[in-house]
Amino acid sequence: MTKEDVLALLEKSDAPVSGEQMCRALGMTRAGVWKAIEALRADGFDIEAAPRRGYRLCAKPLQKQALERLLDGRFPADRLIVLPEVDSTNTYLKQLASNGAPDETAVLSIRQTAGRGRRGRSFLSEPGGLYLSYLIRPHESAQELLHLTALAGLCVCNAVSQVTGMQPSIKWPNDPVLNGKKLCGILTELSVSLETQEPEYVVIGIGINCNQTQFPQELDMATSLRIEAGHPADVNAIAAALLLELSRMRREFLSRKSDWIAAFSRNCLTVGKDIQILRAGTVRQAKATGIGPDAELLVEYPDGTSGSVSSGEVSVRGLYGYV
Repeated sequence: MTKEDVLALLEKSDAPVSGEQMCRALGMTRAGVWKAIEALRADGFDIEAAPRRGYRLCAKPLQKQALERLLDGRFPADRLIVLPEVDSTNTYLKQLASNGAPDETAVLSIRQTAGRGRRGRSFLSEPGGLYLSYLIRPHESAQELLHLTALAGLCVCNAVSQVTGMQPSIKWPNDPVLNGKKLCGILTELSVSLETQEPEYVVIGIGINCNQTQFPQELDMATSLRIEAGHPADVNAIAAALLLELSRMRREFLSRKSDWIAAFSRNCLTVGKDIQILRAGTVRQAKATGIGPDAELLVEYPDGTSGSVSSGEVSVRGLYGYV
């Protein structure tokens, strides 16, 4: 008997299955059951062990077959790449893009060994998260793509809401937030032709905290879907919903731009708050008054003057904390 047999037994039962029941049903020893359970956990299956009750399957890892079933033909399966581990989904997808990968190719993983965030920061990418990169081959100019990174944050909020019923907000420019804590990181990278100066491709990298139960002390502003909901999140359902939202955004980011920007503005918790603008070593206080047509942040300064800031120029912090 193998770990697949143990998994099949767990999948059939809504209640915990005792080690004794598994031994009888599968003809295994207690040691064999324990080894199979540990092997499944190493593969990313979240299996709870309750004293005197047994084992219960709480959550499955990211699986291409499960994704394809959920997507049901609404996303091209031949452009879907699921990896158990990768250095960085963005790096991997950029290499594919350089070799001609088509529009809407997506790379997903449950673990990154060298995840990256904005401004060259590292991005904690342990199992429990969803790490996804999505390729766009635009026909538009770079100027027409300025709002893509903001809309990616809105796609995350929409997907999480559809699957879990919880509604994240967005900390400008694109950080989905639940109950005042960061749920997700997004890194958008653009490749431009040296000859024509036209965009060759855009890679949108997204890391959602799904089933982590704790974070290092230095990341006390982070949370996960599991922490906020009190139970494991279905990472495959989140991934499928997010791919469909990204695909919809890909089709509509110009034709329905004003609708997307309006939805982003409604979900942006930064608007109306007193903030700090961090730019080139300087800090300036302002009030966030709205969102511009390219998802830039509109601000008013204490001296009564107004302006706008773009995500590539500055970092924005609340006066009293992360948001």
